[in-house]
Amino acid sequence: MCRICHSDDVSDDNPILSICKCKGSVDLIHFECLKAWFKSKLSIRETVNKPGITYVIKSFNCELCKEPYQSNNYI
Repeated sequence: MCRICHSDDVSDDNPILSICKCKGSVDLIHFECLKAWFKSKLSIRETVNKPGITYVIKSFNCELCKEPYQSNNYI
């Protein structure tokens, strides 16, 4: 069961993954839930007096076991 959405539905487009050292009921996460979580960690700021937007990526670590995610493998 996915630790984010609590569903056990799996499809080819939305597999369920084990991506850190967590075990038990918090071990698994859907691919789409993981992408949404990564996007929530992205901070977007508009730059004053300069054209463009600045993107700041916060740390991609499991909030429970602190294991770093290898985000380039998932997104």
